[in-house]
Amino acid sequence: DDTVARLGGDEFVVMLTNLSASSQEAAAQAEAISEKIIATVTDSYSYCVKFHDYLRRNRGIDGTC
Repeated sequence: DDTVARLGGDEFVVMLTNLSASSQEAAAQAEAISEKIIATVTDSYSYCVKFHDYLRRNRGIDGTC
């Protein structure tokens, strides 16, 4: 099972299991997973910023992500 731990602030550690025995293949697998994580976080943050911008403009509510 893969594990994610938050160290603090915006620092995280991701421990991956079941990677290839080949170091080159394992590195490629880890890179692919990291790209998925970055894409997911970026999409979520982008949505959050747009939502808070909408609230600020249309409802007078200010907040942060």
